[in-house]
Amino acid sequence: MGIQIDRSSTDNNARVSLTLEIGKKDSSDPFYVCATEMAEFRWPDSLNLEMVEKLLNQNAPSLLLGYLRPIISQITAASPYNAYNLPFIDFSEK
Repeated sequence: MGIQIDRSSTDNNARVSLTLEIGKKDSSDPFYVCATEMAEFRWPDSLNLEMVEKLLNQNAPSLLLGYLRPIISQITAASPYNAYNLPFIDFSEK
């Protein structure tokens, strides 16, 4: 799993992307999936820097995971194996 945060140097916005890699590219796993979800996040001037950092590092990846979860499940369900259901991830601990 990887998180990338690209903050704008001029505006109150950032692009956050979450990349998940499931399985290996060999015969040891039933499937291999590498998926990335990205979104742009904006915030008002009234938020302090500490809150912005928390939102970008914890809340943004949690939201993106919510979009990736059904996609991964649907892709893996199309294989001869059972669907892979992504677990919930606590992004507050690094």
